[in-house]
Amino acid sequence: MKILTNTMKTDTEAIEATFFALAERLRARPEPRHYYAVSYGLGTAVCANTGNRYAAAYHSFDSRAERDEYVSQGGDFRSSNDWRESLLASDRELKSELKHGGAITCRS
Repeated sequence: MKILTNTMKTDTEAIEATFFALAERLRARPEPRHYYAVSYGLGTAVCANTGNRYAAAYHSFDSRAERDEYVSQGGDFRSSNDWRESLLASDRELKSELKHGGAITCRS
């Protein structure tokens, strides 16, 4: 039992050291914030089965002002071609595109 206790203590110390090193790196280099928008090629049409957007193009911006300017240049109505709107980073389809390497246009 003594061997198991020493092993567990050593593992715990290693985990703590790794955790603190990672926390220190995160404090030193914060991730840049991104702002997202979507451009609908067919208006805000969605698939009846999945709820996914049709002809949606996702865009990433370095600042909120750039994103808002891009969104303001879109179509006039939600049903018009090139309707644009801002998205939260927590948007389900945006997260899926980012995770699976989808087409995200970076604008800066």
